[in-house]
This record gives sequence, C-alpha cells and structure tokens, in this order.
Amino acid sequence: MQKAITIGNKEITLVSSGATPIFYRNEFGRDFFDDFGKFLELAQQAASAETDAEKAGVLFNKDITLVQDMAYIYAKNADVNIAPYDKWFEGFEVFPIFDILEDIVEIAMTSISTKKA
Repeated sequence: MQKAITIGNKEITLVSSGATPIFYRNEFGRDFFDDFGKFLELAQQAASAETDAEKAGVLFNKDITLVQDMAYIYAKNADVNIAPYDKWFEGFEVFPIFDILEDIVEIAMTSISTKKA
C-alpha cells in the first residue's frame, strides 16, 4: 500500500510492503512484529482517549518513539535514499504525532492483512 500524508508543511509518501520488516530490522535492530504489536496497543489506547490531554498521557507514558520509528520506516520503504533517521526528523519544523497516528495505523495494518481472490 502507498499513502501520501502531510507532516508539517511536507508531503511524505509512506509505503508498506514485504520489505518493511527487513528495513525495520536493519534500521533499528529490533523485530518489526514485536514492535508492531506494541505500536498497535499504543495506537488503540490513544484512539480511545477522549481528550488531547488523555491522548498525550497515553503516548508519553508509553514508547512514543514507536510512532516515529514506524513513520520513518514506511517513508524509507517509499524512498530508500531518504536522510538518516535523525536528519529526516530535523527536516520537520513540527512532527504532529496526534495528527498522523491514524494514517500510520492505516498503512501499518496493510503489513498484516491478507488479500484473498
């Protein structure tokens, strides 16, 4: 799956493919599917929060970097020549995690979904 989203003032393309877990392991040295489960739990808790303050509490009490890691790896899957992790994030004036979380979840779900003919 491919999806274009806007982060700050930049349009970013995110791609989910069979290579995503490989890119993730190579980039972060962790298992994609282990972190994926933690990411989905975090996203589910944030989605059920009723206020922005509650959502912030969920995200900041958990490992918020999972959202950043997922965003980066899906962007890298779209363009293997993107800047290294820290430099890529430096390119954003803001990185609105609340605003993009739903988009990241949507593309992440394609990592585990199946298509039957």
